[in-house]
Parts: sequence; structure tokens; C-alpha cells
Amino acid sequence: MAWRRPGSTACCTPLGELTGSLPAPPLPSVEGMTENSENHQTTGFLRPLLWIVLIVSAAANAVTSSASDNVFIGASFGLVTLASAAGLVVHHYRRRAR
Repeated sequence: MAWRRPGSTACCTPLGELTGSLPAPPLPSVEGMTENSENHQTTGFLRPLLWIVLIVSAAANAVTSSASDNVFIGASFGLVTLASAAGLVVHHYRRRAR
């Protein structure tokens, strides 16, 4: 206690001054980030269809690759899976905001 000054709350802090961290900076505005009918574009039926085809063909590829003796059936499902994944990527890059 030899370092404590009279009238202080800590080692080097006089009474009345705030101790601790600085106040938090203000939060950024969320204006323009909300979804409403003006800034929400519909993607139609193409994207959900591509997702369904991707999931079904990937599952069929996994099943036929492990259970079937015919390699061409599994390969055809694999090609359909790759084509639907490529379609999703192309659709995403064409629809994204610039």
C-alpha cells in the first residue's frame, strides 16, 4: 500500500476518473440489408430444381457406384451431378449483385 496515493481508487487513478476499457464504438447501420419486395429478387424454379437434381443424382451415384457392377450407370449419375453443380455456380454468378 505504499504506492497508493490518498484519495485514489487504484494505484494511479484519482477519484472521479473512469477506469477500464474505452466505450464501444457505435454499431454500423443495417439500412439496406433488410429483405423486402424492392430488393428481393425471385430466382424462379431453376435453382430449386438444380438443387433437387444435384442431391438425387449424388445419392444415386453413391448407391450405383458401390452396389452396381456396371460402371457406366454410376458415371452417368456422376456427370449429371457435375452438370447440376456447374449450373448452380453459373446461376449464382449471373444473379449476384454487382
